[in-house]
Amino acid sequence: MDPVTAASATERPFDDDDWALLIADIEQRNVVPVVGSGLLIRGADRDHSLAGDLNRELVQRFHLDGGPAYPDRALLEICSRIQDRRKMCDAIRKLLQTSDWPVPEPLAQLAGIAGFDFYVSTTFDSLLFRAVKEARTAAEVRIYGLKRPVEDVAADELPAPVVFQMFGRMDGTGDCALSEEEILQFIQNLLRDDHRPEHIFDLLARRNLLFLGCDFPGWLGRLLRRVLKVSGDLRDSGLFADRGCANDPGYLLFLERQGAKLWLQDNGVDFVAELYRRWRAKHPANEPASVFISYAREDVDLAVKLSGLLEKSGVRVWFDHDHLRSGEVWNDKILEAIQGCAVFIPVISRHSTRTELRFCRQEWELATNMAVKRICPLLTDFTPLPQAFGASHARPLGELDNLVRDVKQFVEGGA
Repeated sequence: MDPVTAASATERPFDDDDWALLIADIEQRNVVPVVGSGLLIRGADRDHSLAGDLNRELVQRFHLDGGPAYPDRALLEICSRIQDRRKMCDAIRKLLQTSDWPVPEPLAQLAGIAGFDFYVSTTFDSLLFRAVKEARTAAEVRIYGLKRPVEDVAADELPAPVVFQMFGRMDGTGDCALSEEEILQFIQNLLRDDHRPEHIFDLLARRNLLFLGCDFPGWLGRLLRRVLKVSGDLRDSGLFADRGCANDPGYLLFLERQGAKLWLQDNGVDFVAELYRRWRAKHPANEPASVFISYAREDVDLAVKLSGLLEKSGVRVWFDHDHLRSGEVWNDKILEAIQGCAVFIPVISRHSTRTELRFCRQEWELATNMAVKRICPLLTDFTPLPQAFGASHARPLGELDNLVRDVKQFVEGGA
């Protein structure tokens, strides 16, 4: 077989069939985005990267040699040259805290694709989690570290989107990987059964990986893929979107032999934009949510959990913790959402039934006056079912899974 070159790889472009298959896999929640520093641009400014800002700050602060071109080198290389790690961490933390860095547009777009429920961050910042949390308030984070207890997810269940920061997060402990040597240390630990979050890596082994902007050297890219698939087969339909791969023909050959697809047009920003465009074309953002959850503020944690379970089952959810923004007219937004939903879920508790003046009671009145609505109350305690919902089949909190099943059937047109 002839060696793979950048030119020969780009002769096999990602076509419409590839996009359709990828989106179908995402709809089945079978794809995990693995996000690298290549996507960390400043908002929509593609010429301004977080890595570039960090490079310039570290080069200047620690008087690194190499001339004007040095800030263009990889951040991993720059960090490896700094001897005083504590001062380096302080400098990085200060920049992250004071730069007011907006959520990168590619991360916001990934967070807006509802078919993703698990994300891997290979960077030490919190930008990916911020993006997912802003789009889907039930999101959770799991941070791996050499000094932290192992954080895992529940077996075979992700009631809410999860961001896994596999190389730690920059905080006061400095427990994160900043150089190639430290990444190797993290990988060594992750390969050990007693140090690896079991359920997270079982999930990764079963799904396809979508590497985006992970501009690691080829040898490190091979290791990264192996550790993420430590209990699975490397031969899957994973995809790599990073033009940096084109600089290493041997790495390209390795990826193609393992069945990976390649996007070499850019570092992943254009790829994410096109994926988001195609996803929105198939799943319009202005399509009304199927379910409205009405709850008292004291029950917000339960509402978030229920929303996550419904979204995981493929049902679109509206509740005001996600959707009301400053400046919007409350009554208009609520009325529009209730009119557009197929199922209305009132969360019945001692909090929501405490007074007639609560917003949720006004929502109940709106819903009960719309004869076409299917109402599925959730009883959280021993509070009696309000008379207005007497004809509805209520589910107690212990039957949350059954409620999700009922709602999904109603939304899909079942009995």
